[in-house]
Amino acid sequence: LLVLVLLPPAGGMAGADVVGRVILHLDADCFYAQVEHKRLGIPMDVPLAVQQWSGLIAVNYAARAKGVGRFMNAQEAKKACPEIQLVHVELIGEKDDP
Repeated sequence: LLVLVLLPPAGGMAGADVVGRVILHLDADCFYAQVEHKRLGIPMDVPLAVQQWSGLIAVNYAARAKGVGRFMNAQEAKKACPEIQLVHVELIGEKDDP
């Protein structure tokens, strides 16, 4: 999700050559889930969450619609949405091995 809002300068637009402010909102949480969809070849309409150990760190919109939220644990997510695909983050280096 990307939202861009352009706001006029505080004094109004008369004689202004520039826009006052730009507000940008990027849903990086869902972006991370979309990257995993693409990497693993999972269709975008399938509920998916990225987990790190037992906690969820990214949740797509299909899973959110079924009541799954970020920071839920994997067991709670499976209860709320039995069809969810739980993808574990890649572990790199021996310090990261569980």
